[in-house]
Amino acid sequence: MAWVNSADTGSLLTGLAAVADATGLADGDSGQGITDAGVAVRDWLETDGDGCLLVFDDVSDPEVVRPFVPVGEQPGY
Repeated sequence: MAWVNSADTGSLLTGLAAVADATGLADGDSGQGITDAGVAVRDWLETDGDGCLLVFDDVSDPEVVRPFVPVGEQPGY
């Protein structure tokens, strides 16, 4: 479980970078940017995130977090 302060873009990106670091997704030698770390977290959750929880706390503008929200499987009808 990870809890990311999403009150503003800087806090959001810093929090996602910390999640990337804690999960081993961040590579200090790759030159990966802070936004790239957020995308890496999203991609990881989409492919291998069963049983994981990522909380975006204090979101004032959903459009700011939308690029980092994982897309899950859609139920079949």
